[in-house]
Amino acid sequence: MINTDTCPGVRRTTLDIENKLIDLRGIARLLGVSQYTPQQWRERDQLPAPDEDFPGKPLWRAGTIVNWAKDTERWPPGKVARGPRKRRTPAEPAAT
Repeated sequence: MINTDTCPGVRRTTLDIENKLIDLRGIARLLGVSQYTPQQWRERDQLPAPDEDFPGKPLWRAGTIVNWAKDTERWPPGKVARGPRKRRTPAEPAAT
């Protein structure tokens, strides 16, 4: 593979980008969501398993996240999948 950092004018290949390791903040930037959203997804077991797991820093390949985002309708960037909203029940009247 060509090292594009030392070759000006050479575009990165799709394979380079898909294999790039990103952390939770990188996921947020990639998908155009709040920096806290990927952590919430992880806490709810909604993210796929990390591709690499360094102590205290899980990492995913960008391609893994893009595929997951497409499968969960979070792609294109900025689109957030929302489940059905819970209906609020009217508050019970206070007993007197």
